[in-house]
Amino acid sequence: MKKALITALSALLALSMAACSASPAPQPTPESKPVQSAPAASVATPVESEPVASVAEVDATQVLVEQDGIKITYKGIATDGFIGPEVKVLVENDTEKAITVQVRDLSINGFVVNTSMSADVPAGKKANDTISIFSSSLEENDIKPEEIKDIEFTFHVFESDGWDTLFDTEIITITI
Repeated sequence: MKKALITALSALLALSMAACSASPAPQPTPESKPVQSAPAASVATPVESEPVASVAEVDATQVLVEQDGIKITYKGIATDGFIGPEVKVLVENDTEKAITVQVRDLSINGFVVNTSMSADVPAGKKANDTISIFSSSLEENDIKPEEIKDIEFTFHVFESDGWDTLFDTEIITITI
């Protein structure tokens, strides 16, 4: 029964997300800062940053995006979330506009999986949020939560009022 409920919820969420993203994804703007893949056992950082230590050495916190007054920090991963594993992030909005941050094109160990994240952050505020990964999607790809090694995705950041795109990130890679 629980699996059927999760599957139904996943399908409903996927349909609603598809309806919201009918237009093609906007291209990154010239002012976007590229993000490079990090070495094994570390988290991706902006190109200008110093090399990063392993996730364990930095207490599972690492800046993923820092651009135009918006900073997104990786805070770790929990394998026991309500609908599946969760990648924890902190979104800081140091702008004068309310923003929304969404995750796009997430893959785990090379398999595209269903996810959910849409963080609304008022101007000058911070928000702890999670990228929820659907257990059913992991099961379909024969991935156990404890076998998650490589996570790749992008963030789409836009104004909450008016939905004007602020930027899309390059691919961000987290290696666990």
